[in-house]
Amino acid sequence: YTARPKVSDQAFLTAELKPVENERILPRAEAVYMVEGNTVGNGYYPIGDSLFFGTDPLIKVSRYELTNQSDERGLIGKTKVRNWHWKYEVENLGNKPAIIKVEDSIPSLADKRMEIVLSSTPTPETDLLKSVYVWRTTLDPKAKFEIERKVEATAPSDVGLDSSR
Repeated sequence: YTARPKVSDQAFLTAELKPVENERILPRAEAVYMVEGNTVGNGYYPIGDSLFFGTDPLIKVSRYELTNQSDERGLIGKTKVRNWHWKYEVENLGNKPAIIKVEDSIPSLADKRMEIVLSSTPTPETDLLKSVYVWRTTLDPKAKFEIERKVEATAPSDVGLDSSR
């Protein structure tokens, strides 16, 4: 399953496609996608490195904003400071273990004078190609996985700090 708490409170059943050495790549063609013998969609193959088969109501995704504050520091040459703190929860309400991948975007700096301090518990993998942080876990039935993310951004007073993160 793939979860993106910043975007949706749902998790998507996902198949990750891995190339097989010495196998030919199939040309782009129309495809019907099936899970456990049931048609779940159609589209074109190949479409990338993942296939998404819709949502599963037994995987619950929650996002809680714990802090969203701005401040200024300094008397002369003031510096803007913005702090964010979120908690993400993914819960398996089903009766089978679920392999979960949680993704969140890597913050980008709009100005080279900006600085950013990031912390996450647990520590994520970094996928620079997709510009996302990734957490992977296997959730037992009725189990919950929690992630805490903190971001502190600082910038000179003439640079805007986006509060919409």
